[in-house]
Amino acid sequence: HKKKEGKEWEPSIPVPDLKTSALGMGAFLGISCNLRYQLLGGADRWMTEHLTSLAGAVSATALGRVVNNQVGEPTRLFALGLPMHATMAKTAGSAIPQFTKKKVVKKRRKVVKKRVAPSSDVPTAVAA
Repeated sequence: HKKKEGKEWEPSIPVPDLKTSALGMGAFLGISCNLRYQLLGGADRWMTEHLTSLAGAVSATALGRVVNNQVGEPTRLFALGLPMHATMAKTAGSAIPQFTKKKVVKKRRKVVKKRVAPSSDVPTAVAA
């Protein structure tokens, strides 16, 4: 959070200005979303009229909607001037903020054991 980090806080991704956001979102909604919505509606109508089973038409429409989502999200990020990896850190379904942990590097000290040579003045046990 900005207050916790101090005055030198910067967002992890660049935030576009208001003009870029407004024009980008307007272009995205007016051109990309509307076009994809109309294409999905037309494909859905064509499939229900021409395919022999309702299950096949519903399955094909569902696949088209999944592809629509995969195409739409990168298009939105591009139109808003955001980097393509902007949604990787926070997915649309996660309401819990994700925190990054600082990496702690543990330094290992090399322990050098000194070996003491046995001296001749220390008595040793004699086996009887």
